[in-house]
Amino acid sequence: MRIWKHEGAETEVEYMDSLQHEHKGCLSQAQAMLRLLKLSDNVERRNVARQSGVDCGHWVCWYLEDAMRAFAGEGRATQGWPPEQMKR
Repeated sequence: MRIWKHEGAETEVEYMDSLQHEHKGCLSQAQAMLRLLKLSDNVERRNVARQSGVDCGHWVCWYLEDAMRAFAGEGRATQGWPPEQMKR
């Protein structure tokens, strides 16, 4: 989950889950965190890339890099998508 607070704008929340089937426990934990922060817990998974095995660490790093690039003013997914990971 990524939470942005832009100066003079609303808070933006993005929830990502790279598992093939959304993990309800992970979603529940993300919603609990949002409630603790007094934010709306109405979130949906926004990512389209899915992991193919036990490569969740790869995707955590990929989404961290993507967020940093977006913060620096680059477009989303400028580091490229691994074609074998795209949801079909």
